[in-house]
Amino acid sequence: MDYFSPEQARAEDEPGARSDIFWLANILYQLLMGVMPFRADPLREQIRRICESDPVLPRRTNAAKPGDLQDVCMNAWRLSLSQVWRSPVGPTAHYDGFRPYVDAVEWAFGAAT
Repeated sequence: MDYFSPEQARAEDEPGARSDIFWLANILYQLLMGVMPFRADPLREQIRRICESDPVLPRRTNAAKPGDLQDVCMNAWRLSLSQVWRSPVGPTAHYDGFRPYVDAVEWAFGAAT
């Protein structure tokens, strides 16, 4: 449940690109903070948080956290939840801001092989 997107938590749609981006934002947040962004007990509260809440900003709890990584995390959640996925151009119009991070990941995996 920790990595569920809102559409998965509500059992509305099959997981797709929106869910993948939401999942990536959860992983980035966990790496930054050491905890999952929407963890709660009972399960009903966790589902509510996934569907209705924003996580605590990493820099709000620790100003030393990298602002750029916080921005990537928060932008990924916004992108995964936005209406652009229903537009004719889809999310691709919004990828330009993520290009440096995509390049860094591609370089890291390319360098590892």
